[in-house]
Amino acid sequence: MICIALPSEHTAFDEVNTNTLRDWIPTLHYAVNPQHLSIESGLRGNTSLRHRFIPSSKGSIPIIAAADLEPAKMFELQQSILFETGFDWGGTRETGKIGFGLGGGSNPSGGSLESDGFTARLIWEGNNDGTAKLGAYVYSADRSHNLPYGDVFLVDGFEIPIGVWLDITLVVTMNSSVDKSDGSLAIWINDEVRLSRENIRWQGSGQEPMIDSLLLSSFYGGNTSEWSPDYTTFARVGNVCYDGF
Repeated sequence: MICIALPSEHTAFDEVNTNTLRDWIPTLHYAVNPQHLSIESGLRGNTSLRHRFIPSSKGSIPIIAAADLEPAKMFELQQSILFETGFDWGGTRETGKIGFGLGGGSNPSGGSLESDGFTARLIWEGNNDGTAKLGAYVYSADRSHNLPYGDVFLVDGFEIPIGVWLDITLVVTMNSSVDKSDGSLAIWINDEVRLSRENIRWQGSGQEPMIDSLLLSSFYGGNTSEWSPDYTTFARVGNVCYDGF
């Protein structure tokens, strides 16, 4: 199991950049808006990445990064996530992405219809009553719910608590070949399987389907102000560890 080695000392917003992020994630190959991350204490004696979500015309200023992984057919990705007190789920469209996810091949996102890769990221979706669900936001070769964008698989019967750390594990198993639909996805929350999907065709063209990217995607939205929160909000992500099999 490989864990992201965050520094033990506080680092303020606007002090984190691509180079400092690469100190913590050596295989990082790009980052967008890392200045909206800080290092804070308070996670069971460890530090965590605090995320600052500033409203924009398209939801919030996106915090995005990608790092290389040693390719594998299955990955287990663990992380702890906390939505801070006062977190607003969003505007009329209460949806956003949070924390780390997995990808492979061309890492499709943003409405890409390419089938030579995949992404699986964590998402929240508000219930329009002050509560929200957690789920997976998936670009797979066989997605169909929300083309050209990703499918959303929500965890039923689970309301995201505010101000409480959640231990979340994302497990992705690739399809064995581009012509097979034998991949899978699972989300564990606090050591309990809360979401399981089978028969996924993650990648449908290109080279052998493999997981080879660690992705950070944290933002509201969206492509219009309908996704934007009313004010700047904060969340934290820590104890990020992963292993490939």
